[in-house]
Parts: sequence; C-alpha cells; structure tokens
Amino acid sequence: MKILITYFSQTGNTEKIAKAIHDEISHDCELKKIDDITPADCTGADLLFVGSPIHAGGLAEQVNKFVSELPESSGGAVAGFVTHAGDIYDKKNFETGLKNLEDGSKSKGYNFLGCYNCQGFLTPELHDMIKQAQNVPDDEWETLINGMKEHPNTEDEVNAKTFAREILGKI
Repeated sequence: MKILITYFSQTGNTEKIAKAIHDEISHDCELKKIDDITPADCTGADLLFVGSPIHAGGLAEQVNKFVSELPESSGGAVAGFVTHAGDIYDKKNFETGLKNLEDGSKSKGYNFLGCYNCQGFLTPELHDMIKQAQNVPDDEWETLINGMKEHPNTEDEVNAKTFAREILGKI
C-alpha cells in the first residue's frame, strides 16, 4: 500500500501532527512537506494524508492549490488534518477549511475518509492583528492565548495517532 503524508506548516503546529501520524504508520509511508512534492507525486497513492493550518477560516493557500491540482484518482483515499487557533474563532471558520479539503478531494475522485483537527498555538506575530480583528478584550485575550500555549500537546499527538489507526481501518 502506498501512503503519503504531506503538510504545510509555518509555526510547527501542523508539522507536529504530521509527524505523530507518520510515527503511527511509518511502515510503507512517506512524510513530505507540501513544498517538497508536486500533486503528480500522489499518482497511485492508496492513501494520502493532507495537513494544513487554518488561515482565515480556510486551508492555507499552498494546500488549497495542492488539492486543486491533484491528479484524478482511480480509487485512492484522502484523510485530512488541520491545526487552528481554537476558541479565538467560531468553529464554523475552521469547518469551512475542512469542507474545502473534502470537496476538493472528492472532485478528483478520492474517497474522503475524514479529518482530524486540533488546537495549535497562534504565532505571536499574529496576536495583535487577530485580537483587533476579533475585537477581543484584553482579559479574554490572555485567557485564550494561555489556553493554547501548550498545543499541540501530547494528548493531541495521541489523538492524531488514534485518528491514523482509524483511517487505516477504513482502507
């Protein structure tokens, strides 16, 4: 079985989850950053894990482009994983990104098997912009930031491994 795990990560959150999934299924499996492969490299994959941070309610631009350029599948499957800023945004914001991944995969003939999502830590460079855009009061902001500091954590990684086993069970 050909399994490929590919991801885009700017801050290390999504990479951490990609590595946890890879650790769980490392036999017969490749782990590649999305910038290091082309969609054509997915040809013949039985299972493709695609990972992305959620940016402004959707997948990262690089991941959207990658998914839109996937070759037509002849029976392959896709599973997704995303990291997000959690309670800072309404849940429907990251669900849009998940839906984009599902719809994009299905449009290319892949069987979409599900998506894992977990909290990630919001990079400090974005704090002021997001805080202002979401109009969050200072005290509430500190609570939100403190709640995400340790994510993805060991529990998130264990849950990602469980997700990987569940996906393998669907093949």
